[in-house]
Amino acid sequence: MDVTSGDILAIYRIVLERIDPLAVGRLPNTDVRMAGSSTILPSPAKVPSAMSRMIDWPPAPPEHPATVAADAHFKRYTIHPFVNGNDCQGRLLMNLLVMHTGYPPAIIVNENRLSYISAIERAENDGQRTTARLMMTTE
Repeated sequence: MDVTSGDILAIYRIVLERIDPLAVGRLPNTDVRMAGSSTILPSPAKVPSAMSRMIDWPPAPPEHPATVAADAHFKRYTIHPFVNGNDCQGRLLMNLLVMHTGYPPAIIVNENRLSYISAIERAENDGQRTTARLMMTTE
């Protein structure tokens, strides 16, 4: 399944239209930080090109849908392109990819949220997505 920037903005619009209608459809013009995280996110000037690289990223050779979804989620998560609603929008994007291939959605319950965020940060810090993939495909 090909994901476009329009798809990402449409998901974002659904997530935020009643929470923060002024933010819908706009990329931030200020630095975005993740609460409780040491992850350094791209500056606002770099977000559009980072999103383009994520959207243009074609997994080759074809990989298992869960791996593709986890990798897309990881890429999306480490960009954090919006001021609000990034986590929810990223999980919806991941689930769109797995459900499109007939798999059930990945549910990250509140009890596993800190482990989930920690796995993504470890994967980013060690330069490998293996940790994030394991977290997202086994829990």
